Amino acid sequence: MMREERTVHLRPLVAACALSVAFAALPARAEKLVFARDASGTAMARQAVTLCLDAAKTEDDAQRADTLQRGLEQAEQAVAESPNDAKAHFAVFCNLGRKLEDDGASLAGVANVSRLKSEIDRALALEPGFVDAMTAKGAFLVKLPSLLGGDADEGERLLRRAVALAPQHAAARLELAKALEEKGDTHAALEEARAVLTLADARSSAVEAREARELTAKLGS
Repeated sequence: MMREERTVHLRPLVAACALSVAFAALPARAEKLVFARDASGTAMARQAVTLCLDAAKTEDDAQRADTLQRGLEQAEQAVAESPNDAKAHFAVFCNLGRKLEDDGASLAGVANVSRLKSEIDRALALEPGFVDAMTAKGAFLVKLPSLLGGDADEGERLLRRAVALAPQHAAARLELAKALEEKGDTHAALEEARAVLTLADARSSAVEAREARELTAKLGS
């Protein structure tokens, strides 16, 4: 099936931003690295990100919807008060993406695509070393139909860069594994998925470990 004909949902695109690990102690490489759970950004922006992460763990639909709405409102307020705060823009992407997914929306809405792209692009323009934003944009471009601006090659490039900057970032490696599977590179995808299992288990990331196990089983069958 052609990429333009697929219905593309938002949950895989925001998984990277909702499933990050704190890497604040990592040494800087070519540039300052920023992560969703580190201490960068305003307090309000960090709280908005936390609400998005909390929503990912919530089973109750009504509670999750309320958490995401509060997270989006806080993120938008954080952007209004500090428009140059990368984490605030990232928080909008995270909360809005999950909210749209839970509401049953797909990326077919051009307005949704435009706003999500604008927020994640702004986050990266402000913090080029924002690994979670880089991962989220890479997954976004891989899943997005080309007619709406998707670019699988550029998405894979961003995911590889995120992994190069933070090799122990399980979320980045998981999204790279999915991108490699998407283009039919089963062997490389399986290697990445296995690496995710080691990292996720070591850092007790149950959600990432589950997704990696499912992908490994699928690719190894």
